[in-house]
Amino acid sequence: MEQKVVKIGNSVGIIIPVNIAKGLGLKQGMKVYLDESQQKVSFTVSKRPGKLSSITPEFLEIIAKVNKHYGQALKALANK
Repeated sequence: MEQKVVKIGNSVGIIIPVNIAKGLGLKQGMKVYLDESQQKVSFTVSKRPGKLSSITPEFLEIIAKVNKHYGQALKALANK
């Protein structure tokens, strides 16, 4: 989903569509915590402070490729 960065007073913000906010349980006035990625322009928004996960989308892509090529062999090894 593409969103524009908008000016809000002396700051900038990104609008979270209401259907996504509701789905995440976000409400007006609720505190959220941002975790910025140094590898690319991205933020993780969480309801709790601290880094929740260091798993990146790139890592998940690598895991998907490994599973696609070696999934059957890994399952066979796990069942031994």
